[in-house]
Amino acid sequence: MSQYFIAIARALYDFTSRQKSADGELDSAIRHMARSALEARPNPAYTPTVPLRTYNHLLEPALDLAEDFVLADVARATRPVMGALPWHYNYPAHDGDQDLGANIAFAEFAGPMGPLQTAHARLGFTLIGPDTFYPMHAHPAVELYLVVSGHATWQVPGEARVVPPGGFVLHRSGQPHAMQTHSEPLLAVYAWQGDLDAPSVYL
Repeated sequence: MSQYFIAIARALYDFTSRQKSADGELDSAIRHMARSALEARPNPAYTPTVPLRTYNHLLEPALDLAEDFVLADVARATRPVMGALPWHYNYPAHDGDQDLGANIAFAEFAGPMGPLQTAHARLGFTLIGPDTFYPMHAHPAVELYLVVSGHATWQVPGEARVVPPGGFVLHRSGQPHAMQTHSEPLLAVYAWQGDLDAPSVYL
């Protein structure tokens, strides 16, 4: 099974290693994502878990959408492990909202305790169903997102923008941010660096 996760990491490296940004902070985060994907190795200590929920009904259309965009290779590498991704949603209930865990999920594929091992990063997928608001949240880790499919509105205080597939979004340590999907699901790769242990919290 680990060879399939390696294929995801290699496809991610192949794309990110070719990307550059004039913004030095963003460019550094892109280099970190690429380097972490390249260095990822099978984790002999990883124990697969059975997710409390399955999200293939959201993931499959997101992967289908990706076929038309620049991250198609990442999507194709992901298909063989659709049923093995360690999806979770571990936020507490948020202000009486609907069950956000039915439409938002995260699956780490490389990190200190993931299917693949990296020492200084967490790499994974964020999946959000259509017409869903992922409320304002923050975490100590610096976070870079790479959009695989979907055209969501990404928000930080005072700014909102739609980011297309192939686009990057950088969140600094402690920076509040939120996402709103529309008619499409959103699938994005995240890369955490810095404090990898402190959780994300709703604000």
